[in-house]
Amino acid sequence: MKKRLRVFVVVGLFMFSAVLVEPISVSAIMSPSELEASDIDYYDPNAAGGVNCSLDPSNLGIGKDYAGREILNAEQIKQIGENQSVYETAAKEAKIPWQMLAVVHLRETRLKTVNPDNGQGIYQNYGAKAGEYPPGKVSDAEFLKQTKWAANFLVRKSNDPEALANADPDAIKYVFFGYNGMAAAYAAQATALGFTNPADGSPYVMNKADEIRDPGVNPTTWGQIKRDGGPIEYPANGDHGAFVVYASLAGISASGCDSGTSSSNVTGTTREKIVQIAKQELEAWDLNNGVDDYKKYTDGGVGNWCAWFASWVYEEAGVPLVDGSRSQVASVNSGLIPRAKKLGLYHSAGSSYVPQAGDLVVYAAHVNILVVGGSGFDTIGGNEGTSSFIYTDIKQNGGYWKPLALGYIEPPGTSE
Repeated sequence: MKKRLRVFVVVGLFMFSAVLVEPISVSAIMSPSELEASDIDYYDPNAAGGVNCSLDPSNLGIGKDYAGREILNAEQIKQIGENQSVYETAAKEAKIPWQMLAVVHLRETRLKTVNPDNGQGIYQNYGAKAGEYPPGKVSDAEFLKQTKWAANFLVRKSNDPEALANADPDAIKYVFFGYNGMAAAYAAQATALGFTNPADGSPYVMNKADEIRDPGVNPTTWGQIKRDGGPIEYPANGDHGAFVVYASLAGISASGCDSGTSSSNVTGTTREKIVQIAKQELEAWDLNNGVDDYKKYTDGGVGNWCAWFASWVYEEAGVPLVDGSRSQVASVNSGLIPRAKKLGLYHSAGSSYVPQAGDLVVYAAHVNILVVGGSGFDTIGGNEGTSSFIYTDIKQNGGYWKPLALGYIEPPGTSE
C-alpha cells in the first residue's frame, strides 16, 4: 500500500484540519465494567486511505491543537520523558505504540508512580484483588510490571492487533473508545456530525481534535456523558481527547496520520530530514517486528530492498534520485550508482570527500544511510542485519561498515 500524505481522516471520515489543546486536565474515565457489548467492526484495514504511522520519540510534546494551543505542559512533558523507557519496554512486548501508555497513565493517575488509595494501581485495574496494589510509592520494577499489565489490557481492547501494532489511527481510536466505554450515544453523536467511525463521536477520544469537536466552539452539538448511566450533557468538558494527546506525543496530526510523506513530520535541513525519516522508519519497524513491511518501500515489489529503502527515504525527504511519480530505485549497481554519477553526487571512498550524515553509503551490491558522519560513521539500512549482509530487517549499525564502503552518494542540492 502506498503511504502518501493524507489531509483527511482515514477510512473515509469527515474531512477537517487539525493539530492538537491547552495543558491537559485529567478526568476520570468510565469503568471498563460499563462497556457496552457491540458487534460493530469499527476498523477496516483494507479501506481506502488507510495508513500506518512512523513514530518519532524526538517529537515528544511538540503537538498543538487546531487553534495553536499547547497540549502538554512542561511538567507533563518532563514526566513523560522520564517514564518513556518504561512505556517503550512494555509497548514493545505488547506491540503497541508506547505513547498510548503515556496517555492512559496521564488519564488515570496524572503520571504519578504512586498507587492510589482505591487499591487499583497506577493504571486503575478495576479487577484488582485486595492488597494487590498497596497504597504508596512503587518501585521501578513494580512500575514496569503495572505498565506491562496496562499494555496487555489495551491489546485486549483491540479488534485488530496487527493494525494496532502498525499504529493505525483508527485502530488506536478504537482501543481508546473501548477503554472508556463504547457508549451508543457517542456512536450516534459521531453519525450526527458526519463521521463514520463511532470513536470519533467520543469526547474521551477526540475532544478538541478540531473546531467541530471543541466544546468551547460548539457547546450545543458536542456533548459528553458526565454521570454513570446518564445521558449526554452539553457542552463536553474541557480536556482533550486521548487520541488527541496520543497524536501530540506521536508527532502526527489528530486528524489523521502524515507518515505517508514522512517529511511532513520533520524539520531542518535536507540532511537532517533524511536522518529523522530513517530513524522514524527504524522505530516503526522495531515496533512492528517487520512482518513483511518492507513492501511499503517497494510499492509491493518482492526482493532485496536496500536500494528501495534508501531511495524511498530520499524521496520522502524531498530529494528523489530518480524522476517520476514514484522514484524508488530497485538496484544499487544498475540504479543508484549510475544515477548519482550522472548527477555528480557520487564520491569514491578513496577520494578526499568526507561523508556526512544523510549520505548514502554504497557497498558491493548494498546501500544504507549515514546517520552520523565523519569518525562516528553510524548507519541505518533496509534489508540488512548486524553482521555481514543479512537480508532481513531495518537496522542501525556502527563503524563496522566503514571499511567496506566503496563510495558515497550525497543528497541532491546539498553540495557546497
